[in-house]
Amino acid sequence: MHRKPDVRGIKETEQPERQFEKGEYQEHWMEEFLATSQNLVFLTGKDGRILYANRAGDFLLREWGLRVGDKLPQTIENPAKTSISRGEQEELELRVGEKVFLLVFHPVPEKRYVTICGFDITKQKRTEEKLRKSEEKYRHFAEQAGQFILDYDVKTGCFEWAGAIEELTGYSAEEFRKFDLHTFTKHIHPEDREKALEAHARCMRTGKKYHGECRFRRKDGSYICVEGTGICLRDESGSVYRVLAMVKDITDKKLARERLEKNEERFRLIVEQTGQGIYDYDVFADRLSWEGAVEKITGYSCEDPCLASKKLWISHIHPKDQKRAAEFFGKALKKGGKYHQEYRVERKDGTYAHVDVSGIFLKDKAGRVYRLIGIIKDITERKLSEEAIRRAEEISKKEIHHRIKNNLQVISSLLDLQADFFRDRKVIDAFRESQNRVISMALIHEELYRSEDVETLDFSAYLMKLSSGLFESYRVGNSKIRLRVEAEKKIYLYMDTAIPLGIIVNELVSNSLKYAFPEGGEGEIRIQLYSMENCARNGDSGGTEGDMKKGRCCENFRCLLIVSDNGSGFPKNIDFENPETLGLQLVNTLVKQIDGDIELKTNGGTEFRIGFGKAK
Repeated sequence: MHRKPDVRGIKETEQPERQFEKGEYQEHWMEEFLATSQNLVFLTGKDGRILYANRAGDFLLREWGLRVGDKLPQTIENPAKTSISRGEQEELELRVGEKVFLLVFHPVPEKRYVTICGFDITKQKRTEEKLRKSEEKYRHFAEQAGQFILDYDVKTGCFEWAGAIEELTGYSAEEFRKFDLHTFTKHIHPEDREKALEAHARCMRTGKKYHGECRFRRKDGSYICVEGTGICLRDESGSVYRVLAMVKDITDKKLARERLEKNEERFRLIVEQTGQGIYDYDVFADRLSWEGAVEKITGYSCEDPCLASKKLWISHIHPKDQKRAAEFFGKALKKGGKYHQEYRVERKDGTYAHVDVSGIFLKDKAGRVYRLIGIIKDITERKLSEEAIRRAEEISKKEIHHRIKNNLQVISSLLDLQADFFRDRKVIDAFRESQNRVISMALIHEELYRSEDVETLDFSAYLMKLSSGLFESYRVGNSKIRLRVEAEKKIYLYMDTAIPLGIIVNELVSNSLKYAFPEGGEGEIRIQLYSMENCARNGDSGGTEGDMKKGRCCENFRCLLIVSDNGSGFPKNIDFENPETLGLQLVNTLVKQIDGDIELKTNGGTEFRIGFGKAK
């Protein structure tokens, strides 16, 4: 049970909580909201005494062995007093057993008390710890592999570097930490700088993975060829706030052909010392020979007959990669030139290693490919690290969708609670319409949270849930209105299209349910969703195949949404493209937002057609 403040035994001048009892918190709905909140809520006086605790707050009271009326523990009392004396919000992280809470102190100086809100951030802390360990492991791997990692905070412009910095650049780690984006750019070869900056800008603009090569000036003035690969992390607003990248020296790779022609033995020694293997394939004889760290990578010695031909080598490739690898090799063999591929190879002990295989095809005077020479290296640890980062990103995105969905549900509940305080039917309807709009958005985040793909939404399945919910909400008292949904399966939309489209469906179906059928009237509301290539064979709402293809909404769009009813028809005195009602204003605005088009047909009822693109 939540408890009101205990004011017994306190002097008149020491009873700020009386204002609490007489103020807005006395309202029943607010008390219930606080009492049932999953977050901890406390109210304390300036002397550190606990005046109020909600049900969730009972957990901490039990841990502290306290009850309402007792003084807070010293670690909590100090920031509470600081907050009220300064009149500023204070924060404190509190660990209780395996749980971690963020306590936020909100002072109310004129009433001489402090509200304390506690949020369970245990999952967040665990995620942060996992990411920290993952990043530590990745940095260690980069250092051992002769690479370095950069971590760029876009908002602050700060860089963090780790790995084999001195080995690659000649600068000490301390010197390199002073590098910012401008300094790093100045070290790129002038002929490569513009291309590198364009690639960086494109990555920041689109959020896609970054991959590029350039020449980098070392401390001694010499240049090395480096390859950079990275990812952009986005915040809830979709803005890139962080860039993670790995930079490695590819000078040897760039000069591989020249070095092979001049001094193959020297190259073999270098590659062997870096943990790589060398292969030499005679195309005409179908003979494959190996040198270097082949046994370390595969478990087989360089002389093992199991690796003596192309056919035998392909038999060791993972079954899921085998066809792709063989086809790629066949195409490369016909084309000639450089060769590069990644796949999984079965080791001698039965386990699999991810390998990077690169080389160059040599041609004879007749222009025929006769030989392939290259290197193979084990990239298993890199692949595992990339997978760990990918999974961490997916977990973070799912958590974001889950939190947004929960917040929207809280808003919907608050609207529902607030509507109970009104008797005016129009006001109540306005609250319900707003609530349905919020629910339509919450459904999208719930579907994305439950989906394996956190980027796109199966809009057909979402449409069924949304329309059914709306139908149950508005059809109370009239069972003669029927709902018919015809949605093509597996139409996937990105969130920036799905949310506006969900609100559009909400508005149009709500209008049909409210206005298309007089009280007790009978009729049907129909929702159709097709990709344009399937429109003709599915037909439309009573029309022919020719009708389906007519209209501007069927031109230059990949998908078509139709919301129709056979009710009393759309009022002739309303211009649906310039309406005065909020619902139709929303529809027109959101159609423009998704770069779509909308048409209204009024033959035997009301029919809205919306053409849009961006289907996955």
